[in-house]
Amino acid sequence: MKKILSILLLLAIVPAAACYGQKKIYTKKAKLANFTSSITKVIASGEVLLDNALQTEVSGRWTATPYEFSTIQDFEAEIARPDLYFLRFTVDRGVVFLSLQKGGAEGDRNNPTELRVDVVSIPVCAEGAISERTFTYLPALVEIIQRFTLDAMESDKTGYMGLLSLNRPKLKGRHIAFEPDEADALFLAGEPDALCGYLVHPTEPRDGDYCYRMLITADTHELVYFKFNKLRKSRPAGWLDSDLALAGKKQD
Repeated sequence: MKKILSILLLLAIVPAAACYGQKKIYTKKAKLANFTSSITKVIASGEVLLDNALQTEVSGRWTATPYEFSTIQDFEAEIARPDLYFLRFTVDRGVVFLSLQKGGAEGDRNNPTELRVDVVSIPVCAEGAISERTFTYLPALVEIIQRFTLDAMESDKTGYMGLLSLNRPKLKGRHIAFEPDEADALFLAGEPDALCGYLVHPTEPRDGDYCYRMLITADTHELVYFKFNKLRKSRPAGWLDSDLALAGKKQD
């Protein structure tokens, strides 16, 4: 809640500062303005099956920019270029993410639009635990990142709130599947109006790690529900009662 309040305060301050003639503020929207005129570099992680799957999905689904398949060496050599975006797998606290980053310089520069920007990251799977579900939902994750970035070019709210900006307020009454087998069957069938639960957390979580809870539409591959919570010994990974209540269910 504190993070959301901070974001909303920032969104209120930025236009106000501009009105009073202060030094121009470059928002995230401005920094992403060159996205569709740039090249997206798809970086190999070294995990062959995952890399091959990502290249396949990008080839069939990535339409916002031209793209090239590259190596980690290319990434390290070109990350300072603001005319390039980099799509790659990253790891944080036991979770693999699919991340999009705008290249550029780190730190203060005379031209803020040439600064490096972390655009968005979406959880993919637990580190070291790639499964069939990973490959089932990867097409949707690629589409979600692409759609999000296009929206963030037009909206500072989207850019600063990240995936939380995609949460839909009214989901009750939809066919929501939390159990993996049911969710996957609906997803693979492209079932209209079905929301498929996708849960990502470390295989051996420690206190302070996170559990990510997502609902993705089976037919259009939209992320409509994104929540996360810190894990404690008293709160193991899994769906919460607040999630299950969307489908009129509760914990056993």
